[in-house]
Amino acid sequence: MLAAGKAPSHVLKVHRILSRMLTIAVRRGLVARNIAQLVEPPTVRETEIVPFTRDETRRILAAAQARPSAVRWAVGLALGLRQGEALGMRWAYLDLDTGRLRVWWQIQRNKWQHGCEDPHACGARRHKAKPCPKTCRQHTRACPAPCPKDCTRHASSCPQRRGGGLVFREPKGRSRRTVSLPPELVPVLRAHRAEQQRYRARAGGAWEEHDLVFCQPDGRPVDPREDWQDWQELLQAARVRDARVHDGPQTSATLLLEFGVDVRIVMEILGHSDLRVTTRYTHIATPLAEEAARRMGQALWGATATGAATEKSQAHDSNVVDLGSWRSRLRESNPRPTHYECVALAD
Repeated sequence: MLAAGKAPSHVLKVHRILSRMLTIAVRRGLVARNIAQLVEPPTVRETEIVPFTRDETRRILAAAQARPSAVRWAVGLALGLRQGEALGMRWAYLDLDTGRLRVWWQIQRNKWQHGCEDPHACGARRHKAKPCPKTCRQHTRACPAPCPKDCTRHASSCPQRRGGGLVFREPKGRSRRTVSLPPELVPVLRAHRAEQQRYRARAGGAWEEHDLVFCQPDGRPVDPREDWQDWQELLQAARVRDARVHDGPQTSATLLLEFGVDVRIVMEILGHSDLRVTTRYTHIATPLAEEAARRMGQALWGATATGAATEKSQAHDSNVVDLGSWRSRLRESNPRPTHYECVALAD
C-alpha cells in the first residue's frame, strides 16, 4: 500500500482494522492465528501544530464581525469546538441562563449508496476514462483519478440513492462533554437567537426545523464545505496565513495553556480521550516555557544572578504568571473555576 502511494496513516488504519478482525476470528476459532501481528505497521509522524497567535485570533474575530457567520466563529474559537460540533449545536443543549453547552451532537457527511440494481450502469454518464490535462481548470482541488473498469461509484447521482448526506452523530468517546461559556458570549448568543427567530418568521412554511444554533436562512444545516469556504474567505479578510478549520480548537488549547490552565482541564474542554493528544500543544505555550526557565535559573544560580534578567523578562512579557498563586486564588474564589475567564479573545 505504501508503494502504491497510500499515506502511512491510511496504511496504519487498515492494519489496525485487519488486526482487530483477525483477533476476533481467532477468538471464535475461525483461524489459527492473527497473521497481521507478524507485519510491522508504519510509523506515522505527528502533524506539526501551528496555531494562531492571540493577535491573529483577535484579527480573525474582528474580520468576522462583517460576516453573517460571526457568532459561529466566535463560539468555535472560544470553546475549541470541532467543525462538526459547532455546526451540530442545538438550542436544546445550550443553557444561556447557566452558561453551559452540552456538546452531544455533531454533523457528519455520509457517503451516498446506490439503491439501484446496477450501480455501474447507473453512473455511466459520470465515469471518467482519461486523466485530466495538466492545464485543467475544472477542479479547484486535486483532479480525481480515472474510474476503474467496473466502477460502482457516483452514488450521489443515483435516483434511488440512500444513506448519505448530512446526518447527526454523537461524538465518539470523551468528545461528548459539557463546557462553560465565556460570559461575553451569552448576550451574543441571545441576540443571535432573536435574529434567527426573525429568519424563521420570514421563511414561513419553507423553514426546516432542526433546532440548530447555526443554520441556513431556511433552517437547514450548514454544509461543512460551505463552512470551510467561509473560513478561507475570513482568513483572507483578516490577512492571516492559510490554515485548516481544525486549527481553531488548537488555537483555543494553546491560549488556555499560555494562561496557565492545567493541561488536564484543557483535555476535558476539547474532549480528548488521551492526555498525550493534549500534551502535543504544550511545546507551543511560550510564556509557560519562559516561566519554567526563569524558575530553573533561580534554582541553580539564585535570585541575585538572575534578578536583572527576571525584571527585564517580566517587563517585556506580561503573560508570565505564577501558576501556584493563580490556582490558589481560583480555588478560594470558586471551587470549580470558569477557565474561559482567563482568555479574552476579543477586546
